[in-house]
Amino acid sequence: MQKIDLSLVSKFVDASIANDKRLALKLAKKIAEQHNCSLSFELDTLDWSANWLKSDERVTTQSMVRELRKYEA
Repeated sequence: MQKIDLSLVSKFVDASIANDKRLALKLAKKIAEQHNCSLSFELDTLDWSANWLKSDERVTTQSMVRELRKYEA
C-alpha cells in the first residue's frame, strides 16, 4: 500500500505563493497520482479548495491553477 503524503496540498499553496510553477506542477501531478485521478480533475479540486483559504492565498493559488492549465496538454 502506497503511503499518502498529506502535506502536498499545503506545499502546493506555498509553491503558488512563491510563484514556483515548476514545483507547483510537480506537486499537482503527485497529488493527482495519489488521488488516482487526472491532472485536470486535480486542478479543478485545488481551484475549488482554494476558496477556503485566506484572500491572498486564495488569489495566488487560483492564479497558479490557471497557469498550470496551460501545461496540461
